[in-house]
Amino acid sequence: FTARYIINDACVILGKPFVSGAIYQYEGQVSVFNADPSEVHSTNYRDLFPAPPNATDAVSCSEVGVLGVLPGVIGTLQATEVIKYITGIGELMVNKLLTINLLTYETYVLEIQKPESVHGVPVDRNEFEKFDYGTFCGAASPRTETITASAFLEKIQQDNALIIDVREEGELPVPSFDCINLPLSVLQHQVPDLDRHDIILFCQSGTRSLKAAALFVGKFGSSKNISHLEGGINSLQRDYYGKTS
Repeated sequence: FTARYIINDACVILGKPFVSGAIYQYEGQVSVFNADPSEVHSTNYRDLFPAPPNATDAVSCSEVGVLGVLPGVIGTLQATEVIKYITGIGELMVNKLLTINLLTYETYVLEIQKPESVHGVPVDRNEFEKFDYGTFCGAASPRTETITASAFLEKIQQDNALIIDVREEGELPVPSFDCINLPLSVLQHQVPDLDRHDIILFCQSGTRSLKAAALFVGKFGSSKNISHLEGGINSLQRDYYGKTS
């Protein structure tokens, strides 16, 4: 979601259209935002989504999966909107949201109402560059430390932190260091009481561990030092094992 808000706000400031596409499992969405900056009724992405979802609620395609052809279908629809915009033919998805389900081929076109006030778009480039999109979209937490692959490897050698794998049981690769497995799907129901002060979380790519970190911070507050591995175990393979092989 961070990229969506950055692109939207940049388009609003520069007066450019934003042809948006989104996918989730078997469904996709297409809309054209900020199509006519001079038109007071032309909606932008923040008019539809004033705020991003909670970091613990949002899921990625790598976690829930997506039908393989869906990105191509939605991408083709986006390209069609671009052609229509450039040539001036047809009717654009302006102030509308097209939703398509490839399992049933059901399609819906929802009308988007322009709100009376603008939702949080920076007024100029200077304000845009100062805006903390990471924190706004929940991609960063002020009370959660993000550690790199090299720092992670140093910490596990010190043997004073509890390392938690928040992936589902059986996911590969199997860690070569001591850790316990507490899947995010379990943590979302209950975060257990833990004695250790230093807790380091990791997953495959860093997405689930960030969500788990937010859950731990919500339970323990500042009483424990919660951190997560940036880039997940993939970063260990790329940054560490790749260099030593």
